[in-house]
Amino acid sequence: MTTAFEVRGLVKRYGGRRQGVEALRGVSLRGAPGELVGLLGPNGAGKSTTVKCLAGLVRPTAGEATLLGRPAREAGARRALGYVPEGPRFPAYLTAAELLDREGRLHGLERPVRRERTARLLERVALAEGVWTRRVGTYSKGERARLALALALVGDPRVLLLDEPTDGLDPVGRRLVRDLLVALRAEGRAVLLNSHLLSEVEACCDRVVVLDRGAVRAEGAPGAFLAGGQVVYRARLASPLGAAALAALAARFPGLRGDGVELLAPLPDLEAVDPLVDALRAAGASLRELRPQATLEDALLTLLGAGAPPGAAPGPAAPEGAA
Repeated sequence: MTTAFEVRGLVKRYGGRRQGVEALRGVSLRGAPGELVGLLGPNGAGKSTTVKCLAGLVRPTAGEATLLGRPAREAGARRALGYVPEGPRFPAYLTAAELLDREGRLHGLERPVRRERTARLLERVALAEGVWTRRVGTYSKGERARLALALALVGDPRVLLLDEPTDGLDPVGRRLVRDLLVALRAEGRAVLLNSHLLSEVEACCDRVVVLDRGAVRAEGAPGAFLAGGQVVYRARLASPLGAAALAALAARFPGLRGDGVELLAPLPDLEAVDPLVDALRAAGASLRELRPQATLEDALLTLLGAGAPPGAAPGPAAPEGAA
């Protein structure tokens, strides 16, 4: 697999070896062109430190971080990078258009190119209205989040590192950013998304990497996390089942419960779904809907609540070719 960004054996210690903090403990992950990778984990797991090492802002104690095969701290490698930090800040007296124009100058773009790209990017993040006169100091938190994403795209990057890019956005803004990330992936860009909004990660990421206490705990497609362990399925029936039929189903499928029209059935794996459907039909039920209740948040909480030390319990298998 062609690699757009990668960290291998990344270690980061703050302070002395004995009394310092070990933020990263051998983290390895990578992303390919046209791939959107989600980075998940609790506060203090090392997500932002990993992103900053890839951005060349933090020097690792050990291991290496590369962009397009080059060390991440090299200026040439960073030219291919777009970066959105957590909680971005901007000079309050400038307009959004002035900020993007200044960023374009840093990238060596000619004035006509800067003006065209500024207008196009601000339109793309829904900030076109008033950008030529309105000062950034008047922007809401959500507007600043969208401006940060536009700034990250000025240099037409091949790799995007996004540290909580939807923080402060309302549902409409989150949907806009999510659609934009999917479009950027379709353009062949590699995206690493660090976000605590698991629904956003579940909706748009090809692959998820879970960090816990500075180590990779699990990796795989979002759906793979839902396939491990028990998943609760919700069945909706056209008409209610009688008490006797419900009791017979509960005896065959431990934990099944419901009012006869809506049933909740914990199943050990996907192979148990067909027997459940067969049993419902044999009981005379007309099935309207059957879907898993579990979400990526449920799976993540189960994984991190297992109590095993980082790296001790393998998570869902990574897809073929993944780090």
